[in-house]
Amino acid sequence: MAKRTMGRKTAEKRTLKRWKFLCWEMLSKWKRKGGVCFICGKTVGSKKLNAHHLVHKAQGNYAKFEPDNIVPMCGYYCHTMLWHGKMPWDKQRDYIDKWIGLERYWEIRRESHKSHQYKAEDYEKMLKYFTEQYEQEEEEI
Repeated sequence: MAKRTMGRKTAEKRTLKRWKFLCWEMLSKWKRKGGVCFICGKTVGSKKLNAHHLVHKAQGNYAKFEPDNIVPMCGYYCHTMLWHGKMPWDKQRDYIDKWIGLERYWEIRRESHKSHQYKAEDYEKMLKYFTEQYEQEEEEI
């Protein structure tokens, strides 16, 4: 039986998927580091927090990897029940204003609608930056 080889494009897609995964993993780790929920303010530890996107990540790559767009929320109640459930927009808006300001929020929304096609080099730069930020905060503690 002939050995099947991967096409160049397939290999590139797998490489990009890996870079995306590594970038998200480090960004999420960095943003959950303090262990404090964005909504209720409880200190629950970073492993019990979710890294939540204020502008939904489906809006585009920019929204997914923009550090200002990521907030830590404690698991089920604040993240699922409040933010994705019962919390009205005016209350969400108040939290967003407190976190990054409404102007920055709308800027992220506008940017996320533009097409952002990242290459492996872009992800590599992002990963380096996220890692540096994570380690820098660790030194400050």
